[in-house]
Amino acid sequence: MSTAAILWTHDDRDVLEATIRHLLAQVDEVLVRHRREVPEVEDILLSLIDETDSLRLAFDKGEFGFQQAKLMSDLAQEARKRGHAWVVPVDPDELWYANGSTLSEFLAGISRDVGIVQADLFNHVVTTEDDPSLHPFDGIGWRQRAPLPLPKVAARAHRSLKIEGGNHGARISGVPFTVGPQLVVRHFPYRTEDQFIRKVATNYAHLKEERRLPAGYGAHIRHYGKHLEESGEQILRDHFQEWFLVREPRADPELIYDPAPYSR
Repeated sequence: MSTAAILWTHDDRDVLEATIRHLLAQVDEVLVRHRREVPEVEDILLSLIDETDSLRLAFDKGEFGFQQAKLMSDLAQEARKRGHAWVVPVDPDELWYANGSTLSEFLAGISRDVGIVQADLFNHVVTTEDDPSLHPFDGIGWRQRAPLPLPKVAARAHRSLKIEGGNHGARISGVPFTVGPQLVVRHFPYRTEDQFIRKVATNYAHLKEERRLPAGYGAHIRHYGKHLEESGEQILRDHFQEWFLVREPRADPELIYDPAPYSR
């Protein structure tokens, strides 16, 4: 019984290689789609392809826009056709794990009447105690104690499987939803000022080109992007320092120092 991780990347060049290497140690195969718009990201992916037979790469040429749910559902079906029993939808800034086993081992032990497994999602936060010389997965060791309200999910590779927005849910016709045991996801959404600015600039450019989205979609990125366009990078650097940087993590009862366990 095998497991595939599925991943769609835009531009997470600072963590993408580590995420994929971690997944290659956790699952049987990793299926990646990339927009082919960022040469640095393409170089990372092609270099990894040369190292392993367990990574599959395709390019979407931008046609999926912001239709993440459709693209991830298509990737899930590709995983099923390749013979995998489980799919794990992953974002490039996430580290997935199961305590005491690999993801593949954990999912292979799940009862056959269970189609979907939840994963608690914990945000890591940037603090003044971080070591910027380290990789973000090593240097950003403080996380929120409580998981976010919306979990992530792994799902059995079924022909009716649909991955929902943000990889926070999945639907399989006629298969029950499990309430446990749970996997764990460590999330690193904001890592440096430069990464934040790059994320805003890339997503804002795509949002302006996309005409099929409902009103209000991507409100935060639109807000940040407009400020970046009108006032320049410094306003986003100031925002990062004010809202994303925790200066006294030891005094914050909602935080705990707990570096992410990941496979190098």
